[in-house]
Amino acid sequence: MLATTAVAEPATTTATAAAATAFAAHSNPSIKPISVPPTFIPAFLSPLWGFPGFRFVIKYIQASYRNDPFRSFLELCLIVFVIWWTSRSKYKQGRNEVQLTEEEIDELVDDWKPEPLVPKLTECQRMSIAKIPTIEGPNGVN
Repeated sequence: MLATTAVAEPATTTATAAAATAFAAHSNPSIKPISVPPTFIPAFLSPLWGFPGFRFVIKYIQASYRNDPFRSFLELCLIVFVIWWTSRSKYKQGRNEVQLTEEEIDELVDDWKPEPLVPKLTECQRMSIAKIPTIEGPNGVN
């Protein structure tokens, strides 16, 4: 009997809340139930109305537009730019490729002279390296 009562209470509470919302909507047509998105929400965004925080975002956008419409336009442009920037390809594939023949490749390889990774040591640097002590033994150079 206790389980039936515990289950029946939330149904009663839900029914009471629904009845109160229906009464409020009937007595005052400007009051709409919270579960129904307002008319200014586009149809493709109405499924998001039930997600937590979505109402806050909509209220923030409304207040921002009311206070400074240029800022809202600028923010919208920034969001569109970020979406475009992240969705585009990072490098161009197949564009501006130089087609070389085998002879041209061989000629370029023959002409190539690699540069040293480090410059040659000066006399002063050689002397300072020679003065650095070297430890020989079990923990040093064998």
